Amino acid sequence: MLQISVVGGPVSGAFYIMELNPNCSAVNPRALKLKQAANYLGVSSNSIRRLIKRGLIKPNRALRHMLIPISELERFLGGWQQ
Repeated sequence: MLQISVVGGPVSGAFYIMELNPNCSAVNPRALKLKQAANYLGVSSNSIRRLIKRGLIKPNRALRHMLIPISELERFLGGWQQ
């Protein structure tokens, strides 16, 4: 049975989803806050806000903080590759 837990990570404000498995010690980030997403893409926080407003990046607003899934950032970057 797969159990999933959301935990705080070593990066301030980072959220990680990890599989609760005694054999698995790796913690992989699945979503980033706005400023972290900006650092991930190498742009400013205002640029991320503009991309969200244009509908090019879709954040998850289910929690208190706006989180942007890394898969969404990868999808956005994939559109620019040739």
